[in-house]
Formats: sequence, C-alpha cells, structure tokens
Amino acid sequence: MFSTPSNRIKIIILLSLSLALLAGFGRALALARPSGPLSAPVAHLPIVRVDATPVAPHPAALFLQPVATITDFASDTVTDIANAGDDRLFVVLREGVIKVVAADGQIFTFLDIQTLANMLNWEQGLLGLAFHPSYPATPYFYVVYTSENQSSIVLARFTVSPGDPNTADPDSHLLLLEIPKPLDHYEPSRVHNGGDLNFGPDGYLYMSVGDGGPDPVPGSPDPGDPNNNSQRTGTLLGKILRIDVDSAGGGAPDCGLTGYTIPPGNPYLGNPAGACDEIWATGLRNPWRFSFDALTGNLLIGDVGEWLFEEVDFQAAGTAGGLNFGWHCYEGNLDYQTVYPEVGEDCGEAADYTFPVFDYPHPPQPESGCSVIGGFIYRGNQYLSLSGHYLLADYCSQNAWLLYQDTAGDWQPLFMGSLGHAISTFGEGVDGEIYVGVRTSDRGAQTIYHLTAP
Repeated sequence: MFSTPSNRIKIIILLSLSLALLAGFGRALALARPSGPLSAPVAHLPIVRVDATPVAPHPAALFLQPVATITDFASDTVTDIANAGDDRLFVVLREGVIKVVAADGQIFTFLDIQTLANMLNWEQGLLGLAFHPSYPATPYFYVVYTSENQSSIVLARFTVSPGDPNTADPDSHLLLLEIPKPLDHYEPSRVHNGGDLNFGPDGYLYMSVGDGGPDPVPGSPDPGDPNNNSQRTGTLLGKILRIDVDSAGGGAPDCGLTGYTIPPGNPYLGNPAGACDEIWATGLRNPWRFSFDALTGNLLIGDVGEWLFEEVDFQAAGTAGGLNFGWHCYEGNLDYQTVYPEVGEDCGEAADYTFPVFDYPHPPQPESGCSVIGGFIYRGNQYLSLSGHYLLADYCSQNAWLLYQDTAGDWQPLFMGSLGHAISTFGEGVDGEIYVGVRTSDRGAQTIYHLTAP
C-alpha cells in the first residue's frame, strides 16, 4: 500500500534532483516505491495558488482521539474503515479479517477470509470494503483482496448473516472480478494493487486498481509503469472502475466474471478497440484511497507517486467518465518525460490529461512525504472549522494537509504538520465524522482513532 515498513524510508533528493534510497529500506504496505537513482533534471509544473477569502474558518490543529482498540486479533495494518448506514464501524485488517466496533464499544468478528487473502508482501491482503447502499434491505457487501496464489486482485461479494448483523456468511462468497497481475521476474508482481471501494452518488460501485507494478529497478529499460498498464485501456490495471451491481439491463461484464453489468455512460462501453467496458478513469499509479464528498458527490483520489511527487486528483460530480490522470506520462504535475524520455512513446499532449489539484514533493523538501493516503471531505457536525475541508496524510512522514476550495473555486492547501502516526487509511462514520487507521511496527493491538479539531 505505501512505502517504508517499520524501518523508515529516507529518500535523499540531491540538488540536481538525483535520488537514492538508503540501504536497509524495506517495502511497506500497498504503496511501496521503487529503489534507484534519478539523475535527469526535473521540470515540475507548479500548481497555481490564488489568495482568496476562504469559504470557512480553518482549524488551528488536528488531533487523534482513541475510540477503540482491537486486542483479540494480531494485525499490523488497518486498511479500511467503513460504515453500513448505521453507527457501527467496520474495521478492515490487512490479514484478512473485518471487525465490527459497535456504538457501545463492543467488538465482534464480522468476516474472516485469511485463507483467501494472500499477504506475503506488505502491499497485499484484504484491502477494501463497501456495503450496498440499500443495506440492510439488500444484505450485500463487497471486498477487495489479493488472491491466495497472489496472481490477481479480486473483487468479491458476501452476504450478511440474516440472523446476526454483526456476522457475515463466509459461504456466500461470489467472485465478480479477478484482475491478473503482471510478472516480476517470473512471479506475479506483489505491488501497486490499489483496492479501495466506494458506492458513488449514482448508486454504482467504484473500485480503484493500481498499475500492478512491478517497481522498476536501477538501470531498468522500462521505468515508471513498465507495462504501460495505466495508459492502456485493454487492462483494468491503473484505473478507476465503475460497475452496476444491481441492474440486469446494462452491458454484460467485459473484463470481469459475473454479478454486475456495465452502466450506461461508461466511456468505453462497447468500444470495438478492445477497451474494457468497466473502466471509468485511466492514468493512475496506485490509487490507494479515494472518496466521494457526501454533500456534493465530487470524487477525490489519493494517488501514490514514484520518486518525486504525491498527488490528489479530482473529478467534479456530473463530469463524464474517461478522464486520464496522466501516469506515467506525468507524476503529479511533473512531465515524466523530462526524467525518462523513453516513456514519451506512450504519451500524448498535455491537454490529454487531467492534472492534480494538489501535489507535494518527496524529502528533503519541507512539507513532504512519500506515500499519500487520501481521506474525506469533512461533513460532520462536531467540528465546524473542519467543514468542507478534505483531509489527507502521508504514511512516511506522518504529515497531514487540509485542502479547501476558495471563493474562486480553486483548491488551496493547509499544511497541518505531523499526526504522530503512520496513517494507513481514513474512514467516514454515518454521521460524517472521520476515523483513522494506522500501521504498527509489528502485529499487535490495533487502535482506531477519531479525528478531532479545536
């Protein structure tokens, strides 16, 4: 999922913008980045920042308040936090277990699929969860995990047990999608899986999928996205997908299995050039977490970069599908061809791409990081200073930012400093409050935090 395990990542970017990784750096959860130097000059396109009166007051600080600790199952990472339209929190653990945290603090085991989810690498395991928007009338929920033989990214459906809302029926497993992984030295690549799930305001299920890797190595003839999966529409890798899990009247699954149809309006529906009909957006490296604004329906995506920049992408509600967010032609607002001219054969004009509303650099620049964790726009009622602000954090540096739109509609960043934890995911309660999961240095008790402000 991210980059750096318990031993901290130290990336040194020389004044000539060369990069090298320190010895002993290991990979971390699903956003691991490659090792190797960069020596070409970088031409980063700065984001235009406009001073304007903010639409709301801003919080002076952010705090994490513990709300629950899971002690009956050893885990190193919380990968997702979701709600089912009620006051419970569903906590997804990378090892293949989902826990329920009830409003009274009781904790239950909701689902255990440890035998299905492979997690040999930090970027693998049980990655995402979403409940059907009509739950409990429609008692389905959906998960993403890496397959036991690590050859694919899997989207599956389960059913909540009819007699106990705190327990799922493990025998109700239905495969919807199996996305093959590219090879890395004769074995399936373990990195860049994405794996987030959310139902959009249109009622369709959206899924983020990474480019599949593998990470390039020093001197590699194929830098960036070695297979150009993010730009190719004949694969589901490096994309945001959109499917209809309800209607039988849409298009038949194209690059998947069963249990869904293709919504009208998907940009590649019926494309004779061999494009996968499930695709909604292209050009993503590792979109680990994305979310819809509960008020506006706008889509925001935290896409993990490679060596230089992390980014947040944006699609306004009502915008047609087919946006290309640029990877590996661009990393953030950086023209990647200035670093690796050889990727140019995969790239078009700048006008072909949708650029991020925010990016930030890797160290040693200030206000930096190396693995973005996308969050949510706050729509709760407890902290009015947070209203309308999009929260994101960086797994490596533990830094946090708030983004907001000024009166001109331009996105403005607020650097909030360190949250003091290696943030792995954010979640949203039914009341709009934001919750935080972390990665620990070893497998042990996992604490869930409530994000608060003065």
